[in-house]
Amino acid sequence: MQIDNDKNQEVITTESSKFDEIRHYNDSEVPNAIQSILNDDELISGVSRYMFKKLPNFMVRILKPFVKHVLKKKFSKVKTIREVQEYVATFMKGIIRDTTDGFTYSGFDKLDKNTGYLFISNHRDISLDPAFIDMACFFNDLDTVKIAIGDNLLRKPVATDLMKLNKSFIVKRSLTSPKAKLKAFSELSEYSGLAIEEKHNVTPVASQIPKANGADSLTLSLESLAEEQVCEKIKKIDVNTLTPIEALTTLYELHKMLEE
Repeated sequence: MQIDNDKNQEVITTESSKFDEIRHYNDSEVPNAIQSILNDDELISGVSRYMFKKLPNFMVRILKPFVKHVLKKKFSKVKTIREVQEYVATFMKGIIRDTTDGFTYSGFDKLDKNTGYLFISNHRDISLDPAFIDMACFFNDLDTVKIAIGDNLLRKPVATDLMKLNKSFIVKRSLTSPKAKLKAFSELSEYSGLAIEEKHNVTPVASQIPKANGADSLTLSLESLAEEQVCEKIKKIDVNTLTPIEALTTLYELHKMLEE
């Protein structure tokens, strides 16, 4: 938390406690997160099967304690998000080498390292889109992106730990109340905007607002929102035509209106 001494007020940043539910881990939280991941039996089983896929299952089970010991030793010195992402980069280099005909990108050398950017993908792959953007940033010594990920993809604690170690922040897709949704998306908008102001890079989960399957899913119970000005603004929004930047700007404006 930062304090503005002149006004004796907290200066809100992406590290502020108000974002604890959605922000990714910081360096001080890395060791505990790694410990939690390596204590997950299902993950260790999966890694063991991958490493010894040619062996029968009973032998893989016998080797699980060995695999866990090796992983704990390997990651015992990892203390920062940057160090975690260096391991991710090594893994991604293998993915590029073994599963693609090559990886090309352009324009990243023209980006200012002291400026935050919003990267837009075509959402062909939830995991690989931001991973490839990260690799382009990594190769050009740019700040890797903060990645928006829906909580519908984080059903298990180990999945949450893994994603938050890789600078993923959470989009609360599972909310059902219109008022809760508005509050969550306002919070998300503020967090994303602050991240860019702080010269971090951000990538959203998609390049456009997905079209709903039916009109009912776009209907907000506007009567439940007390603020008349906010209601009027929401009524005028065509969510199907908003670009990601327009959506972030609009949500940020709504958030400010609710605070006033």
